[in-house]
Amino acid sequence: MRKLYFEDLLAIKETKSKLETPLSIFRVGRDIVKGYIDLTLDNHPSHSDQRYNIRKGYTDIFIPGFLIPGLSEGFFKKHYEYMVHMNRGFRAKFLRPLFPDDMIKVIDEIVEAEFDSRLTVDNSNPVKILRSIINQKDELVSVLQLDYLILGCE
Repeated sequence: MRKLYFEDLLAIKETKSKLETPLSIFRVGRDIVKGYIDLTLDNHPSHSDQRYNIRKGYTDIFIPGFLIPGLSEGFFKKHYEYMVHMNRGFRAKFLRPLFPDDMIKVIDEIVEAEFDSRLTVDNSNPVKILRSIINQKDELVSVLQLDYLILGCE
C-alpha cells in the first residue's frame, strides 16, 4: 500500500494523473449487505428481495447506495492510503445499481489541492477528490466527491 501525503497529491494533480486500483478480485458478499440492512433497518425490497428485482428487470438485489462509499474506501486502501487528518464529508451520485457479485475498480482524480495557510490545520491542507467507481462491465456505477484535510510530510 502506498501512503499519500499532501505533497504527493499536489504532484499527482499537477501531472493530471489519476490513482486507479485494479478491478477487484473479491466480490461483495450477501452477508455484508445483510449486515448493513440489519444495522440500518434499510428495508427497501431492492436490497433484500431478489424476486422483487427480477420483476423489475434486474438479476439480483442491489447493494444499498450508502454502503458503496465505505466499500470503495476499503478497497482503495488496499492499494493507496491518503494520510487523512480529517474527513470533511462527501457527496455521492449513484448512477446504476451495484450487485453483490459485481467487481469494482476505483479511480480517484485530485481536483483541488492547494496550500492555503488560512485552512492549514496541524500540517494538513484541504484536498477535494473525485472518485469514480467502475464495475466489471466498465460501467460507471457511482461518483463521489470527497473532501479531506490531508497531512503534509513530516
